[in-house]
Amino acid sequence: MYLSHYERLTQDTAQVIWTSRTKDPWVFGPDLAARRKDGSEFAAEISLSYVQGNGGKFAIAFITDISERRKLEKELRLSQKMEAIGRLAGGLAHDFNNMLTVISGYNHMLLDELAEIDERHGYAEEIQKAADRAARLAGQLLAFGRQQLMQPRSVNLNDVLTETRKLVGRLIGSDIQVALDLDPNLGNIQVDPMQLEQVLFNLAANARDAMPAGGRLTIETTNIEVDEAYAHSHVGLTPGSWVLFAVSDTGKGMDAATMQHIFEPFFTTKERGHGMGLGLATVFGIVKQSGGEILVYSEVGSGTTFKIYFPRVAVEKRDVSPTPKPRIARGTETVLVVDDERGVRKLITAILQHDGYAVLEASDPLEALTRLHNCPTDVHVLLTDITMPHMSGARLAGLVIERRPNIKTVYMSGYTENAVLCQGMLDDNVPFLSKPFTREALLTVIRSVIEGRNSQNCPSQS
Repeated sequence: MYLSHYERLTQDTAQVIWTSRTKDPWVFGPDLAARRKDGSEFAAEISLSYVQGNGGKFAIAFITDISERRKLEKELRLSQKMEAIGRLAGGLAHDFNNMLTVISGYNHMLLDELAEIDERHGYAEEIQKAADRAARLAGQLLAFGRQQLMQPRSVNLNDVLTETRKLVGRLIGSDIQVALDLDPNLGNIQVDPMQLEQVLFNLAANARDAMPAGGRLTIETTNIEVDEAYAHSHVGLTPGSWVLFAVSDTGKGMDAATMQHIFEPFFTTKERGHGMGLGLATVFGIVKQSGGEILVYSEVGSGTTFKIYFPRVAVEKRDVSPTPKPRIARGTETVLVVDDERGVRKLITAILQHDGYAVLEASDPLEALTRLHNCPTDVHVLLTDITMPHMSGARLAGLVIERRPNIKTVYMSGYTENAVLCQGMLDDNVPFLSKPFTREALLTVIRSVIEGRNSQNCPSQS
């Protein structure tokens, strides 16, 4: 093709007309760079259409600025990548939690049997410490994968930040100044308060590492209305009312290559042995699981700002009176235990039988229904995992209740997405065990539902 005439050039688009020796349409891009009149470059795509003129057939070329489109495509690819990594991390943590449940459960039984003067008691304590650390690691992976157990409620972010300011100060050290700029009219958000604190502490720790010689940490809150234009240019945000939570530091900042990976689990710029790379991954998972969005702004030498958007909700009244701690008593009732993980099932059976309960075991829902049908005596509690072959634990509970209406149900899982039974959230009154769980937690919830101290108000779902 030969250029014959350069008609005009604007800031964003241009038309170029030339004589073409080809008959087929052409599209060039998207890896082209064009230059405006002011000398600035932009990502361009050129598309040709053909017209017949007095001098023969001509091609009209449209040069389009696709910078914004490329930015959105990049954000979408990153979102898809993080989603895939999250599913992998959540799946690994789920299996990990099943193994930890067995390790920790049997180890607690050993601790109960061994006298404290027995040197083996000390060995068992060290095993338990390692298991507890591993459980926290699994929890961070679940948070990143958006599968961590959540108990959200309506909270005011300002209250959480004010209460934890001293803890943040101790975490980051005296050489870093902490400044709060909180909107006094801030709206409420629907989050798990404990996880919100975890977000704050992880961001503060990240800022501390970025300011080894000291600096300033600024924490801000404000109400914000997101319009169509802003939502269109930021993947994950929708038009509406949000609460903005911003954490800024005066540290060394990050380059573009680093920012591509900061939310990936186990990615870290620290030396080996000085961090596992799960802090920001955990923040990402908690924010996403809470319906929020997180954006990062950083330049080398100019510090970093994390902007977190949470949907604003109406203020609700809540009874904050303390719930009395249930006592743990031995039992003689029958419990139907359903879990496709043999090790978890055997551990639960051993704990319950040791405390006086009769136990029916089943490796899947179909076997559970058979065991129930063949049992001539009363079965008092169904303890079932939620994710199993053939059908979900919630669906199994519905079928069991049809046959034995007086049976109480307790759910257990390492997955939050599968454990949440009401409107995408775990209701406070749903009996639930999050793996890994302790012997005390298992016996407490079983005794509680038998004695009617833990009611169920969610319908079973398939």
